[in-house]
Amino acid sequence: MSVLSFRDVTLDYAAGRAAGVRVLDRVSFEVGRGRTTALVGESGSGKSTLALAAMGLLPRHAKLSGSIVLDDGRGPPVDLGTLDREGKTYRNIRGGRIGLVFQEPLSAFSPVHTVGSQIAEATRAHEHVSRAAARARAVDMLRLTGFHDPERGFDAYPFELSGGLRQRAMIAAALAAGPSVLIADEPTTALDVTIQAQVLALLERLKGELGLSILFITHDLGVVAAIADDLVVLYRGQVMERGAADAVFADSRHPYFQALQGANPSLARKETRLTVIGGEADTAAAARYTQGPVSPRDETAGGPLIDLENVSKSFAARRGGVEAPALDRVSLAIARGESIGLVGESGSGKSTLAKVLMRVVTPDSGRVVFHARGQAHDVATLKGEDLGRYRRRVAYVFQDPYAALNPRMSVRDTLTEPFAIHGTADRHGRDVRARELIDLVGLPRASLDRYPPAFSGGQRQRIAIARALAMRPELLILDEPTSSLDVSVQAQILNLLGDLRRELGFAYLFISHDLAVVEHIAERVAVMRHGRIVEEAPAERLFHDARHPYTRALIAAAPEADRKARLDLGAVMARAAEDWGDDRQVTLVEIEPGHRVAMPVKGHANEAA
Repeated sequence: MSVLSFRDVTLDYAAGRAAGVRVLDRVSFEVGRGRTTALVGESGSGKSTLALAAMGLLPRHAKLSGSIVLDDGRGPPVDLGTLDREGKTYRNIRGGRIGLVFQEPLSAFSPVHTVGSQIAEATRAHEHVSRAAARARAVDMLRLTGFHDPERGFDAYPFELSGGLRQRAMIAAALAAGPSVLIADEPTTALDVTIQAQVLALLERLKGELGLSILFITHDLGVVAAIADDLVVLYRGQVMERGAADAVFADSRHPYFQALQGANPSLARKETRLTVIGGEADTAAAARYTQGPVSPRDETAGGPLIDLENVSKSFAARRGGVEAPALDRVSLAIARGESIGLVGESGSGKSTLAKVLMRVVTPDSGRVVFHARGQAHDVATLKGEDLGRYRRRVAYVFQDPYAALNPRMSVRDTLTEPFAIHGTADRHGRDVRARELIDLVGLPRASLDRYPPAFSGGQRQRIAIARALAMRPELLILDEPTSSLDVSVQAQILNLLGDLRRELGFAYLFISHDLAVVEHIAERVAVMRHGRIVEEAPAERLFHDARHPYTRALIAAAPEADRKARLDLGAVMARAAEDWGDDRQVTLVEIEPGHRVAMPVKGHANEAA
């Protein structure tokens, strides 16, 4: 029995006198009562538009036809498409009978109001209760969604919470008025695998305890395999496939869903190249790129490039002034042309380590040694032209391409800026290099005169990669570069990075919480926890013979796009709750050549077996 039915839903965006743009085309499916229906598709397929249509949040120029029927037993069935979007009836339904969890809670919450006050506001908008009663309800919801100290969580501001707690608070706000249907729009995107598993387990528990029906919007097939009862595949506004999740995974008939499965990296299989939906980069452009004004490097591939030696860094806490260690005696060697994966939960020190390499953050102790032309240089002592040369040899690709690119600069200006800063080419030469770079990442040259807001997330990330490659760096630091991308766009970026590394010989430090992505791209992997490296090994060995319990917990929490290997959320939660001791009281022990594991200071290597 369905609680929310989409029947022949068609949506057009009017474009003045010109023909409108069709976003949804006769979309039909049902959200079953007490079931989780996963809506899967790439960006632009219409997933979020369907959610906005159900919530009555479409813009005025949207023309909606078909029906969206809510039948939750709390009144007669109602066709949401016929209601006045600004009327009282829809306001009562919006939040009261249908809750919405947004993808990015930091943007969805007001930064100047406490989390609890915003949850209480959602309750008071639908029920005539006192402020004290609304506060009590909000505290209960925070407790229900897994806050260990809900009273403190009520008084916290969104920026004071971790990503996982912010998402829990967003779920609490969506459930504050007791809706029958919860629409979750990419609620686990960019979360650590363990935090993601906690959110999924929370939704599963709430579904049972509250009798919720869930419409779960995502592009992650691993998450779908873990949580979905039913599955709907959307492509360019049309339903390609729908049915019970077990049946679709076992016997998919549509090539689009099969392509999505092939684009998804997996710990269970190692593939040289991922399936790509759409075009890939012109890798022949790499040959043209290497002949530009930046002189070729003369060092031998496989030789030492950068060494971190017992690096420590602490930051003063905002309250109380107590220093919190972000890095604690971290040592890591990066060879020329090597691809190293760096994994760990948020707050483990991954990005701080990257910033130390970039000399954006100065370590409290230890040093960073850069090897060039047979000499070792302490990065902390570099000045003037020596520092400029180092900055050209190490480049950074940020997690969020939306924030990393200046929206007021054209792509041409963005790509020519590094040459202007370092004075390595005249105006004509810069334009030539910009064309080569845009070819290199597989975008049309017409893109050069457009601005970042005109591009999709995957295209913006390609532009960010092109900018990072401008000076032909020897080390490319990639900080979660695919965490917010569709699996098909992610496949394009991963294939592109693999091609560039083979053609141009870059070394990569690839920071990610997605273990399958790391296994696909990295030769060696280091696992960080609480500012320390707790395990380091060749990728294949680490993912198939991990020795540290924290590494094993991360691997166990990684979802696979396979119903036969469905994530056991209960086991993941139990393992995450285990106490693995104080990471400060351990030392790295080499148990086999190239495989180091954190051991208690007085322990021996055989304790890891």
